[in-house]
Amino acid sequence: MEYEDTEQERISVADYMSATIHVSWEGEYDASKKEPVRHTMPAPIIVQNLEIWQNDADGFFYSQDGILTAFEQMDGDAYKRLWIRRDKLKDFLAQESFCICWLCFAEKHFYHGINSDESEWTDWCGIFTEEEDGVAGEMTLAQKTY
Repeated sequence: MEYEDTEQERISVADYMSATIHVSWEGEYDASKKEPVRHTMPAPIIVQNLEIWQNDADGFFYSQDGILTAFEQMDGDAYKRLWIRRDKLKDFLAQESFCICWLCFAEKHFYHGINSDESEWTDWCGIFTEEEDGVAGEMTLAQKTY
């Protein structure tokens, strides 16, 4: 079997950080917990910059003047989202010279007919950024398998 080195040049397009951290407190490490406790929280740099804090309820972050600034939303047991007030997020992004971007990954399975065993998979990836007039970016085909 022949092997060909296909090393590609990598370029850096940006430094990045996650806007969230995920906190998990499992019962297996603490017998006082019957169920795991999991929260999605703003990254520490966001908490410090916006000067927000949690009140009595976990997952809700308030500004110094008591206005709800960020909160965790949960859909069932599966997905958690962090919401941040748009005006506060824009202030944070401007102060830190950051921008918002989304890394997206998807796959699609195509069947070539109702009773056909023939199918193909495609993997897609993309990066999107928030611009003044909307969202810019695109998904590109990363891999196709027959």
